[in-house]
Amino acid sequence: MRLYVKDKKTKQNIFIDDIANTRKEISQKIGSTKIRINNQDYYVSDINAMPDDSIAITTGLGGVIGLLGGIPGLIAGGIIGGLLARNSDLTDKAKAIYFNKSKV
Repeated sequence: MRLYVKDKKTKQNIFIDDIANTRKEISQKIGSTKIRINNQDYYVSDINAMPDDSIAITTGLGGVIGLLGGIPGLIAGGIIGGLLARNSDLTDKAKAIYFNKSKV
């Protein structure tokens, strides 16, 4: 899961290098309900979460590991990697939804 705010001028996502499960947790970490990012002031309630894009990485890793076992290993590794990635993706989506519903 990645945390971000929308730039007030460009409307682009500005990603935050912090990990938290809720907005309240971020507020407690920084000791305030306000945060300054790129010379712009935001409230913790402005912070949102989106799922991380890890499916391709995990599927590829499964395929690479599968290469060690030849063609059958490649197929099995790709399938296993894909299943692990799907599970990870669903968990990440649930975390992002939980964060976005949280209050300060």
